Amino acid sequence: MMKNKIKYTTLLIFILVIFSNCNDQIIDCPNLFEIRPPDSQLIWVGKLFVGDRQCEPFDNYTPPNTKCLLNQSGIPVFETKIEHHPVCTACSCPLYSATHYALIKKEHLVRAEQIGFQRKDHQ
Repeated sequence: MMKNKIKYTTLLIFILVIFSNCNDQIIDCPNLFEIRPPDSQLIWVGKLFVGDRQCEPFDNYTPPNTKCLLNQSGIPVFETKIEHHPVCTACSCPLYSATHYALIKKEHLVRAEQIGFQRKDHQ
């Protein structure tokens, strides 16, 4: 009987942890849905992300999720692309270098610029 209580309690804690993590992700990364407007109303914006250094004992750089970053500022994103840049292998070089692109409405350009994105031409 005691073993069953421990099993059920453990299972309940496990389920609660999973659901609390899901809720955190939803809160941290709102997903803004909109119907895609005509291309004439859309522009590409981009931002360079560089992280960590070669030869560091802990290479734990996680590039940001571009869509989440913009969504958190209230900017719906219709498409994203990442252009990776070459990095050298010297200890002073970064582990990660890439320009993250997002397709947004023209009307949101000023807000995107406030968080470091710039208008970019991207094919």
